[in-house]
Amino acid sequence: MDFKENISYREAIEKKVFDSKKLTDSEKRWLFSNPRFNGRYDYPCYQRDIIDISCNRKTRIIINALRLTDEKIVYRPIVSVVGDGEIKVDNALLDLNGNPVSSKKTRMLVCLIDETRTSVSFDVISKSGLISIAYQCEYYDERTKLYTRESSDGAKLTYGMKKQIVSDHKSLYFCKSPIKPVDDFDSFVFSFEFKPEIQK
Repeated sequence: MDFKENISYREAIEKKVFDSKKLTDSEKRWLFSNPRFNGRYDYPCYQRDIIDISCNRKTRIIINALRLTDEKIVYRPIVSVVGDGEIKVDNALLDLNGNPVSSKKTRMLVCLIDETRTSVSFDVISKSGLISIAYQCEYYDERTKLYTRESSDGAKLTYGMKKQIVSDHKSLYFCKSPIKPVDDFDSFVFSFEFKPEIQK
């Protein structure tokens, strides 16, 4: 299934939800285990990416901020386990509300990255062998006069990521600003790398 077919199929499933129709188990699994694309573009523009890692095997995740140029927006990568599994956290990780993660284990986290801390790493175990990648933006909305915190993994088409594959285990993500022109993907760029634990 290419990204255009993905967009059409997701729209069909979400219409069923809107019409209060029951989804099949297969449709439910598909929603969470496949990327979400921004339908505004004629190329793959991710609102959420899905990464295949080893099932039930500890995997080291390394995220580096390569570009942080927008002073009006706080950008943070989001990592989630798809299905059962866990992420072992430290004090550089937050929940979606911006609060430090209190437990040593979680299934979803927001990586605290800024000018003084440009790299985070942690361990993930996923029973499905899948994890998702998105990003969060926090900014003052001049239109509503309110502070806004949103994830790219949603219905708004003001978010998106261009993906550049570096190797089998590493990719770069170029994140769209929700308040700048449509094709501005230069304000926040991060690398995502995973390293499966070497089994002895």
